Amino acid sequence: MKQAGSIMITVLVFSVVAITVLSGAVVVSVINTQGTSDYSQAERLLAISEAGVENAALLMLRDPSYSGNNLSVGNDTVTISVSGTNPLTIESVVQNTDFTRRIQSVMERVGGVLNVTSWDEL
Repeated sequence: MKQAGSIMITVLVFSVVAITVLSGAVVVSVINTQGTSDYSQAERLLAISEAGVENAALLMLRDPSYSGNNLSVGNDTVTISVSGTNPLTIESVVQNTDFTRRIQSVMERVGGVLNVTSWDEL
């Protein structure tokens, strides 16, 4: 009878240890998944903000008086503003509930060509 009791205690201790290890693994997995999701979302917004600057450069080549607009990309909206004459400063901002990504580019117009002098994330 004593041997059956000690086997029961051993199984119980082993079960508690196994449950603790598995619970820890699940918690780490959930945290990693959340971090990956946040990173992907932030990178997607950065790409959208950069696309806003590129779109503004194309529109400025076609219409030198272009001063900015809002551009919808999927469920997100990027706000583009252009200031200055030469050099021109383009700012592109996209945000959602968790992240804001802002790109500022300075360009000079030389003979109908826009030369990028800076491109920074603010």
